Amino acid sequence: MEKNTGKQVRPRRSFSNEFKSEVVELVRQPGNTVVSASRELELTETAVRKWVQQAYVDSGRRDGLDLIPAD
Repeated sequence: MEKNTGKQVRPRRSFSNEFKSEVVELVRQPGNTVVSASRELELTETAVRKWVQQAYVDSGRRDGLDLIPAD
């Protein structure tokens, strides 16, 4: 039996890499923050923070996990 907590569950959304890159660039512009971009675009702060962190890893400006290819 499902428990009704009164909270509406939002369906999971997916975003293209291009959109994520545009959001990261928006955050990097002077005067913008993760919070302001998240609110403006109706995104979760957690998602935007992860995209920004991943952009730093992808550009080599921050260490990330070294993935070992499976044989």
